[in-house]
Amino acid sequence: MNSYPELKTLPMDVEQSVQEQDLRHSWCCIQHILYQGDWHVVDKLIQIVRIADLSPLTNTLSPQARASMPIFLASR
Repeated sequence: MNSYPELKTLPMDVEQSVQEQDLRHSWCCIQHILYQGDWHVVDKLIQIVRIADLSPLTNTLSPQARASMPIFLASR
């Protein structure tokens, strides 16, 4: 008999926390790159994004960032 049933959910709780932290860090990095105004770095990032498979970003970027990415890329 398991006397610690909360241990069953621990791995899922940890995974969710890690994903949330990854999202926060990714968003902070993107904001830092965009707001520092170094357009050379932004242009390099755009080139990488254009050739990359963007499907993994669906779990990384916030819904607002995902929605604005095509508009931002089209303007460059």
